Amino acid sequence: RREGDVTFNTYLVTGFLGRNRAFHGDEVVVSFRARRRPTGAEASASPQTGETDDHQLATDGHTSTEGPPDGFAADEGPSLSGEASPLSDRCRVVGVSSRNINKNPILATIARPSRGEDGAGPEVIKAQPRDLRLASFLVHRADVTPSTLEQLESIWTTDRAALVLMSFDAWPKEAMAPEAKLLGGSDAILGAEGDAAAESHAILVWHGLEHRPYASEVVCELEERLNGPQGAASASRPPWLTEALNDPKRRDIRDQTVFTIDPPTAKDLDDAISLERRSDGRAQIGVHVADVSHFVTEGTLLDQEARKRATTCYLDNRVYPMLPAPLSENVCSLLPTAPRLAFSVFFTMTADGRLLDEPPPVIHKTIIHSKCRLDYVTAQRVLDSFDHGPSPDGPTPPASLLHDIDAVKELECVRRVAGSFGIPEAVSCDLVTLSRIAQRRRERRLQDGAVTLGRAESECRLILGPDGIPEGVDEEEPSNLSHELVEELMILANHVVAKMLIALDPHSAILRRHKNAETKAIKSTLDTIPADIRRVVYETLGRPEMHEDSDGSTLEGGGVVRDAKSYP
Repeated sequence: RREGDVTFNTYLVTGFLGRNRAFHGDEVVVSFRARRRPTGAEASASPQTGETDDHQLATDGHTSTEGPPDGFAADEGPSLSGEASPLSDRCRVVGVSSRNINKNPILATIARPSRGEDGAGPEVIKAQPRDLRLASFLVHRADVTPSTLEQLESIWTTDRAALVLMSFDAWPKEAMAPEAKLLGGSDAILGAEGDAAAESHAILVWHGLEHRPYASEVVCELEERLNGPQGAASASRPPWLTEALNDPKRRDIRDQTVFTIDPPTAKDLDDAISLERRSDGRAQIGVHVADVSHFVTEGTLLDQEARKRATTCYLDNRVYPMLPAPLSENVCSLLPTAPRLAFSVFFTMTADGRLLDEPPPVIHKTIIHSKCRLDYVTAQRVLDSFDHGPSPDGPTPPASLLHDIDAVKELECVRRVAGSFGIPEAVSCDLVTLSRIAQRRRERRLQDGAVTLGRAESECRLILGPDGIPEGVDEEEPSNLSHELVEELMILANHVVAKMLIALDPHSAILRRHKNAETKAIKSTLDTIPADIRRVVYETLGRPEMHEDSDGSTLEGGGVVRDAKSYP
């Protein structure tokens, strides 16, 4: 298959001996050999595959993995694509040029080993990886520290296996199983298999997510960036704010009514919205995103650490942030407690959801001060107090829409609901105005063929007890309008930025591409959708002009991708 300008071929390695001590993901050297057709007793003993003999050799302990098997059987099974491989695709591993298994710790379980007649444990302990693509490992008891052995014995007394982290050590030529060593210090033992804390830790390790605390040098570098050398920050104004106020390229818009809408448990509030009514009945909308780049400079220790972590990981009972909490949950979180730095996109819209080119959209570095923090459910209750239903005769006329919404603060129902949550009237009025504009914008997108993925009617969250074990389920109220409001404004902001990038350099663009999925993965996914939709997807996949041009370098329109500049 092709990935950009590189062609990848898939080759079939069969049997334990054919893998020759290679692990999943290793970079290997292979040798292609012609198949030997079995005859007589051989054909009767192995009519289907050549893996039976290899499996027997791998489990009886009498044959080493050194050297190839005598030959390949007549039919060694299907290829990875589900079709019979040609003769040239049959191979065996003759060398490992790069070990993939060395990149991350190996997550495994160790059950209580059997003891001999003298009551002593075995010299070698078997560790079973959670990744079933890996062979069982052997851990030498002599390599395990007394304190770690004591931890293992404590877990084994509960009749449960221990969850451990280990690293690959060696796979000698004469051995049938690889060898590993437990990690040093407190990182080796996660806990008992099935324990909530241990299993949560195991999930992070399994997916290769960095979850350990930030190194002290990273923390010190951040503290100096936030507070200045030796904590020079004054009680009234931190150095970064003074720096921002003195920057002629950054606008101070702290007087504008800016507010956030996020999940109720969110700590990193990274985007906010605002509305300014124009005298001509149009609306200038602002989308504000936390300016993290002001604090994370390229090449710094913090930048390198953020690159390693790549993203914030949300588990049901804990969040593992990409950036340290002083940034992600404080200075770069758009809380309504203090000024914050942002990148702000401003664009003008009509009441019926049309994006205007005049005045043209602009992007500024800004200083904002959020006036209110809303969660989706609370925002939904305010929106529900106002009639959002579309007019039976079509969209509400632009001339009357904003006029009607401007009167929202005069309505007792909205004032009462907003007041019960401590929401300022200005925020509740802007919330309803933005929602109505967003709904009309959404109607336009869907009418023009936009694809939307359905949202569940309600969302559930586990209620965890003190020991981390789920004790119940908390079902959140549906909040479609508030979610759609934020979604539409974020789509608009991205749309505006994309058009500006195209205007700046029409011959270049950033295109997000993904690797082609494996044939089996595509088929298993398509088998889950209705037949009529599945047929359309198959037809589209079979017509490259619908998603790529002939050389795979650019995307076509063809009713699938529209020119950003052509969208109203």
